Amino acid sequence: MLTSAVMRKPCLDDQQVRSFLESLFEEDLHAKRVLSLSYAVLGVIRAASLGVHLIGKALAWARGTKSKHGVKQVDRLLSNQGINVWELFAQWVPYALGQRTEAVVALDWTDFDADGQTTLVASLVASHGRTTPLVWHTVEKSALEGMRNETEDFVLNRLRQVVPERVRLTILADRGFGDQKFYALLEQLKFDYVVRFRQCIQVMDEKGEKKSAGEWVLESGRAVKLTGARVTQDETLV
Repeated sequence: MLTSAVMRKPCLDDQQVRSFLESLFEEDLHAKRVLSLSYAVLGVIRAASLGVHLIGKALAWARGTKSKHGVKQVDRLLSNQGINVWELFAQWVPYALGQRTEAVVALDWTDFDADGQTTLVASLVASHGRTTPLVWHTVEKSALEGMRNETEDFVLNRLRQVVPERVRLTILADRGFGDQKFYALLEQLKFDYVVRFRQCIQVMDEKGEKKSAGEWVLESGRAVKLTGARVTQDETLV
């Protein structure tokens, strides 16, 4: 028996979940795979934890079946090579963006130390303050050394491929992303961007005056617009 500690109150039923996923993926996934995916989603929204066993048990509870059957269904989905999330971004991202013609997307790394993994996520920043994941990629932390930039390029290129042409995208990133190759990639992909960097970084305005980023900030803390600014000793245009 499932307790309230591992269950959420029902918000969507089986048919609603299936209809939604069919509307997104029926042209790209076999009907049985859509059904399998809908079962897992149903389990996720009913479970209070994202463990495979609890998702499976929540699925079984929602469908009135035995717990062991629900767990098996979720476990099989996770090993199903026919469901490629990377490919499904082509349907998911346009849906998530809706009718927007402009959007801000935050780029961020999230570590999962217990699993030895880290995930790079490009998330839509909404007016209500929450973010919606658009594109993501998970790698083993042990394999990330020397591959961080390649992973970021991988995710950003996929994002560019699946964002509708009408949408003007601004990438929001922390200072860990702030290097010249990253800026060059964003320019190549035609993304606008806001990237934080350290206050000691040299910034030059279009008149040739050069100061550290911290020195350009007004005492009031208000933002300063520098047209044609260049950064670092290499004077990279941003």
